Amino acid sequence: MHEIEIKNLSKSFVDKDTKVDALRDINITVDKGDIFGIIGMSGAGKSTLIRCINYLEKPTSGQVIVEGKELGQLNEKELREQRQDIAMIFQHFNLLQQKNVIDNIIFPLVLQGVKKKEAREKAFELLSKVGLEDKAKSYPSQLSGGQQQRVAIARALAADPKILLCDEATSALDPQTTASILTLLKEINKEYGITIVLITHQMSVVKAICNKVAVLEEGQLIESGRLEDVNLPEDKFFWLNKENELKNKEFEKAGIKEVRNYVG
Repeated sequence: MHEIEIKNLSKSFVDKDTKVDALRDINITVDKGDIFGIIGMSGAGKSTLIRCINYLEKPTSGQVIVEGKELGQLNEKELREQRQDIAMIFQHFNLLQQKNVIDNIIFPLVLQGVKKKEAREKAFELLSKVGLEDKAKSYPSQLSGGQQQRVAIARALAADPKILLCDEATSALDPQTTASILTLLKEINKEYGITIVLITHQMSVVKAICNKVAVLEEGQLIESGRLEDVNLPEDKFFWLNKENELKNKEFEKAGIKEVRNYVG
């Protein structure tokens, strides 16, 4: 049994009188223990797809089956319970700025009814895992981007999820910090057996960490499979290079001379 099955999934949005097809007939399977990358440029439908996996976005049609359960058939209580197995980290960390590091990690555990002492012990264990034991009393504003993402990862792991969704989790980080976060994710995948699904526009991220990949373009699935089996010639990623060009033009307009590579 696949851990995640996406069958004939489509998602449309209606803005005034205009219908936008964000996803069209997507079929993907993710097995337990995979590090599955979903790659495409802005507007390809990546974020919509990953939000459909935990039903933060409900598909217009098709099925999302997680651990053998079709999410569309669950009631609200059952869906909340199923989501406890699915954690998510984001590009901009989503930490509570008014709470220190340890309280950020404890917060979701307390909401689940875990006793504060037990939650605190677990939070310190997770801080040790992500290498931030000395930052327990620091606030997010006092941390670097990489450190904030490590706190977000620790918080995501607090509820013992079986699946970790990463929404452009390294896009706001420099290359060196990105590499350290990817190493941490690989360690978590191996040590805890957590299935990881990440979306990215960076080819370097996919090549560094993923064993499987799906390519999205304009809401459609172009290719999917094991990384070594999927044909990814450079010309397939002309649109990623185009995105680099557009972003660098934005830098030039802002008077920033540094040229950056967003594809990796």
